[in-house]
Parts: sequence; structure tokens; C-alpha cells
Amino acid sequence: MKKILIIFLMVLLPLFLLYSQTYQFNIIDEFALKSMNISYLGYDNNKIMIYDSINKKVYSYDTLGACLDSLAINKHKINGLDFYEDTLFILNNKVNSKKATIFKINYQNGEIYDSLVWSLGNETDYSEFLAVNKNSYVSYISAGWSSSLVQISQNGKTIDSINSPGLGTPAGITCYDNKLYFISSLEANEKGNYYEYKINKDEIQNIYTDSIPVYYPRGIACLNENSFFVYSNSTKKLYRIGIKQSTNRIDLHDNSSDDIIIYSNPTRKILNIKSTFPIQRIDILSIEGKIINSIFYPMNSINIDKYKKGYYILLFYSENQKIYKNLIIN
Repeated sequence: MKKILIIFLMVLLPLFLLYSQTYQFNIIDEFALKSMNISYLGYDNNKIMIYDSINKKVYSYDTLGACLDSLAINKHKINGLDFYEDTLFILNNKVNSKKATIFKINYQNGEIYDSLVWSLGNETDYSEFLAVNKNSYVSYISAGWSSSLVQISQNGKTIDSINSPGLGTPAGITCYDNKLYFISSLEANEKGNYYEYKINKDEIQNIYTDSIPVYYPRGIACLNENSFFVYSNSTKKLYRIGIKQSTNRIDLHDNSSDDIIIYSNPTRKILNIKSTFPIQRIDILSIEGKIINSIFYPMNSINIDKYKKGYYILLFYSENQKIYKNLIIN
């Protein structure tokens, strides 16, 4: 039986991977915010919430770029912000305590009416960014090579975490329905990186990775599943980005290529990799072609013990080619 399944993976499975869903990002609108030092964005009910770390104020803008009002935040340092159901959520790190607090603030009068304290963990440095959805919160935790995106319940318990992408500096997170959007930035003259995740009841799952046409981004806020705002530290502008989904053919090299060798296969915990060229990224896909996770600039081995038993496709990216390999996790 196992021999038949291996033959299926080697011969028939590639036929199902000729096409893949991709996104096209287009700038729909833009307006200048040159007098501010933008740190965080939020959005709800046609209002864009912008935190200016110089003036220590949260500004409310409409979607056409007109400033509506502002709220001074002087009592607490802001390490993350989101706006959900007319409530302003503020993330604050407790210095040297390995804990963080999420404050719920009435934006009309600035009063705190509820708060939540959660533990970061002993091996962490700090938390930053905050995304709020109906059932949970998501934040970024810095911990060196183990930095992660963490899902937190409404009573302060960690539900799940996933290693954050290692490419660039984290620049913002936001939620819309059951999806999480994460961006990172490189240099001022380089485009930002975009990562899309599905938030399940008990896990966070990476489903898409790409770059966006905004240089040196900072902050992201979703309007809906097809549009989001992002600020550029390079141009000092806030951009509205539209997402158009399309299906494109994947140009894959043969699975039997010796340019990349993976072993042992099948495996349970560690997968070793030998390559004749620098690998920029590995996408781990289900047999349906959905991206489960992306690993940037991987080492000579990757840990796969968190994935369920089954059959997967590894898509290796170099500067000018893609090579796929089949993987069995037993």
C-alpha cells in the first residue's frame, strides 16, 4: 500500500499542481501623512485609527484622508493598537515582568473600562502589534530565532503560536474575520512582505505569502478581505491596497532534480536538505496545493514535527527557479 502511495506522489500528484492561486496588489488610493511618526494602524466602521508616537495621540481619519478627531494617550506606552466594534484596544508591555496588558478604551472619552494581562513566557524579549477579532487577540512576540505570532484567548491564555517569518523587520498585523495579515519591511528602497494566515479555533495556519507595492511599510489595517491600508515610511503616505485573486500556472522543475535532495523521507521530526544553490524560500503545501507554511532562507534542516501525518509538497524557491519535492510525514 505504501509503495502505491509513493508512486502516486512521484508520478500522478504533480498533475494537480500545474496551477496555483496568486494575488495581484494594486494601489487604489493614497494620501500624505508627513507630519507624523506612524507606528500602528487600526480600522473599523469606516474609521482609520493612526497612532503617532511623536505626539502620543491616536488620530481618527475617514477613508478619503480627512482627519476627524484625536485622542491623547499619555498614561501608557503603546506597543500595539487595534480598533474593533467602536472600541480602541491598546497593547502595553510591562517592563521586565514578561507580561503585557491589553486595555479596552472608550475612544469618545479616553477612559479605560476593561483590561487583560497575559504572560509572554520566560524566554521572550517583548510583545508588539495587536490584532483583534471576535474570539481572540493576536500579537507578535520577539524571542530571537523563536519569535512568533501568538493567538490569545479573551481570558489571557495562549491558544496557539506559529513561528514568525524571518524575512525583514515586523511592521504590522491585522485581522479580518478569521484571517490574520502580517507585514514586514526590509530596506527603505525595497517592497514590503505580505503574509496571510487563517485563524482556526486552536491554530494559526499560513495560507499565502507575497510582496506588496509599498516600500518600507509600517502598520496595516484591513477594510475587508479584498482591501487594506498600509503606511510607507519611505514616502510618508498611507496607501489603500486592493487584492485581486487570479490562478496562474506554476513553472516547476522536475521532482527528480538532483539540485535539491531531501532526506530522510518519510520522516517524523527533522528533514535534512542539500542544495546546489541558495534557497530563498520553502513553501510547504498540502496535496490540494494550499500553502501551510513558508520558511525563508532555511538552514540545512527544518523541523516538521508540528505537522500532521500525511503527504505534502515542498516548493523550493531560488533566484530564478522553483523545484518541488514530495514529502511523507509518518
